[in-house]
Amino acid sequence: MFSKSGRISVKPFATVPEISELGLEPILRPESSVSDVSSNGGGEQGVVVPLSEGCLITKTVKYTHQLVHWVNAVRNGDPADVSTLCIIPYQGFSLPDPCNLSFLEAYIHISLDLYAFLAITPSLATADSLIAMVRADNQRRQDFLDKEGIFVPRTLDFLSPSFRDPSFELVALHPRHFLPQPGNVLSIYDPVGNLFRHYTPAHDLYLRETMTHTSDPLPTIFPPQRASFSAVNVFLVAINAEIKLRRFEAANGSLPLPPSHVALARRTMELVDLLYWKPRPTQGSRGAELVQTAQAARQNHTRRSRPKTGSTKESGEDEPEPAAAAPSLVRKRRNLSYPADADLETRMAYGRALMCGHDRDYPPELFEDAIPLPDVAPLYSSEADLQTWRNRVYGAADVQTDGNDVPRS
Repeated sequence: MFSKSGRISVKPFATVPEISELGLEPILRPESSVSDVSSNGGGEQGVVVPLSEGCLITKTVKYTHQLVHWVNAVRNGDPADVSTLCIIPYQGFSLPDPCNLSFLEAYIHISLDLYAFLAITPSLATADSLIAMVRADNQRRQDFLDKEGIFVPRTLDFLSPSFRDPSFELVALHPRHFLPQPGNVLSIYDPVGNLFRHYTPAHDLYLRETMTHTSDPLPTIFPPQRASFSAVNVFLVAINAEIKLRRFEAANGSLPLPPSHVALARRTMELVDLLYWKPRPTQGSRGAELVQTAQAARQNHTRRSRPKTGSTKESGEDEPEPAAAAPSLVRKRRNLSYPADADLETRMAYGRALMCGHDRDYPPELFEDAIPLPDVAPLYSSEADLQTWRNRVYGAADVQTDGNDVPRS
């Protein structure tokens, strides 16, 4: 573009960080407007995610790799509801923490995050071990509630090998869209043989070295080693996959996947269900009686302390409440916190709404920070304006609503 002086001005190129492990020196540029945050993720005790660890899938190292957030948020800076699940082994979790970050090649990142061609799930062995761990802890919490009438927090074994050293599998939900033929392959570097192995959609819908069902399938994924709890959090990866798998199943009415991938999908969804599960006092138990007594006491206290809403005139009549103000054309953001007694489906739907913007299941205001709008003032001034905005968020197709601006499936 031209500056006021008439000279051509361009955006400075980004400074290139060094990768000492590969002998690559930094390329410094003056007044760079691009930070190196993409090469170094912040997090617990200053731990970074180095470029040298490469793509989680292909094991290659490139400056063009992108950081993927396993759990993201529609609203900037919102840690979603991860903290309430007690699946992070330290306090103060935030979305840019290393345990929530991995490098992926750009086209894999887009295929995973934007198009949902892929899902990366815990391996069968990892998922089975984690399911057993979480189920046992859920039973402990249930027993404590039934005996003592107290809700105790989740306590997981973060030193378990299934948490410290998990393994993952790549499930291609749309393999032929991910690697359209002819000629497209997923190339994975084999450091042992110092060579690349290439994988393509086979006739049985697995990714294999050839299109025949007898060739070797895509190998198990082992994440890079990191210090302490900065390693990739397997529960966050599972939540990311479960969102994609649930929507894939809802769109197709089933899981049209190869048998082993169906098993992986079922295990992943079961694991996330267990993470969102909350104990309820068993009817007739001592804990149920204690909980009911405590709830009744709180209700009585609330009724006694609640102020009267109307003022009294001298005649003794109650003054009517003032009329409600006319609704504004600009919709105010709702309180997105779900109630403490919300059921499993509500809690999971809320979590998915916060963690992913690529969906039609939730009301438009969840997307106001994710979709840039030039001017929100006339947004709800007419049905035509509202329909135009719906099309921008949900796609060009006509979206039918239930009368509350919530798309119907």
